[in-house]
Amino acid sequence: MAFSNNTGRQAHSRTVVQITGEFCTADLSPLERAANAREVVLSWLAEKQQVRLPEAAFRGESFELDASESFPVSAVHFDDYWALQFDKFDPEVPGRIWRTEATVASTSDAAFGGARLTLLDSQAGIDYVRSVPSIVGRWIRSPGLRDYGVQLSGRCAPIRNDSELQTLYDLVLDHRRTRPVVVFSETRHLDAWSEATRAAARFAGLAHVFFMHERMAREFAAQVGEEFSVRAGAIRTFSPGFSFADEVTAHPLATREWLFHRFQSIEQFIEGMFHSMLTLSVRNASLDQEFPTFRAVRQASLSFRLRHLAAPASNEREGILEKQNEELRGQIREKIDEYNYADSEVKAAQSERDQYRSQVMAMRTLVQRLELQLGSREAPVSFPSSLEGLDEWVSKEYPGRMVLLNRAARVAKKSPFTDPELVYRSLDRLAREYVDARRSGKPLDGLFDDLGVGLERTGDPNRLSHWKEKYFVPHRGANQFLEWHLKKGTDHNESNTLRIYFFYDEDDEQVIVGHLPSHLTNSRS
Repeated sequence: MAFSNNTGRQAHSRTVVQITGEFCTADLSPLERAANAREVVLSWLAEKQQVRLPEAAFRGESFELDASESFPVSAVHFDDYWALQFDKFDPEVPGRIWRTEATVASTSDAAFGGARLTLLDSQAGIDYVRSVPSIVGRWIRSPGLRDYGVQLSGRCAPIRNDSELQTLYDLVLDHRRTRPVVVFSETRHLDAWSEATRAAARFAGLAHVFFMHERMAREFAAQVGEEFSVRAGAIRTFSPGFSFADEVTAHPLATREWLFHRFQSIEQFIEGMFHSMLTLSVRNASLDQEFPTFRAVRQASLSFRLRHLAAPASNEREGILEKQNEELRGQIREKIDEYNYADSEVKAAQSERDQYRSQVMAMRTLVQRLELQLGSREAPVSFPSSLEGLDEWVSKEYPGRMVLLNRAARVAKKSPFTDPELVYRSLDRLAREYVDARRSGKPLDGLFDDLGVGLERTGDPNRLSHWKEKYFVPHRGANQFLEWHLKKGTDHNESNTLRIYFFYDEDDEQVIVGHLPSHLTNSRS
């Protein structure tokens, strides 16, 4: 929302965090759970925020306080919904307001709640300390909060036996999951359990945190594969929507070596993860869509009152209409400001990306110049006799020139293709001569002829979109078509027919290989 506050300047809104869930105290009815959750919010206001609440508040009725009485607080009870909005002025930054919203509702079968923290600031661009409203932590403790059938917690769950391991495995693969799963692994050199415990308390409501004992880490690796394993004190974050076809980088692993060189302390790493999770809570779901906000409940209440007024032209009706119009104007201003803020964030990210790319290009030019001065390129590449370690070989030999996607490496390891050396030589030619030709604009004709391999376009992306999961790969937030392929052989015998599907990344000037060495289907058979 954009509005003029008491500083006379326009204020801009940024949603910091939003969390929704189902209240789950087993021995209470849905109505009692909702009442309990509402009392938690009111207790937080009265005890922690020192707000003087009227008696009507504790009866669950609507009420409104302006700044002259305490802090601006409004609550609306309509139908099965109760919603509250609380504005608190920042004591250190003039023109800054922290807005906390909480909504509680119940049906005959369940009770639900949602909380959102929004920053209203007249000085856009000034940094702020991010946090989760303590209402969420109180809800987690009582009446209990869960989402997609899983209890939310501020405690770390240890994995000590097969049953607990199965719980972790099922949660990682649960397609309904919207929160990250963070797995800490045991190490003899550090107290990783204490680290995981501190992280779980910090991530309460935002993520699920587990601690993997050494023996169970080996069994977990057998379930998910070595590429998604968590061992030797490492910390892996499994993002929502996990699939075995995902790239490993989508579910990042923080090794102890990386943590030691990148962060001054584990607390700094945890805080960085916390900020990412706050952003994810806003990006993954809209509180407006998942659960009515304070504004939505108030609008519904106003509309109901309008429909049931006896006198169509009464002063009360005019007042309600004006309140409705004010709400609509506020919604429009808020959406415009959200779009403008998102646009500025995108532009800033693009600017930073372009800056880094220009630095990469400058370094690449310097390397090429040094190679020419030395009079020779690096030592000849050796070609392994098996495709088992293909991904490691590509990463080692062609950084900045070629990326072999994880899904391609997995297929290659299981391939019955009988000429691994041809695969390695073809990739070598792609990473060297092909990339050099694309960077310099030289012709590509005959580049692979001496290998007996042809370079061709893959086909029509519109027709092949029937097999989107095969011919398209995620890249920079979009699906990228594997536009080119290298080929040898014309039949579908996987032992002697070669296909290497890839596209050329114009921005980073490197080859992205998405599938090899077999033929991708292009029919419905």
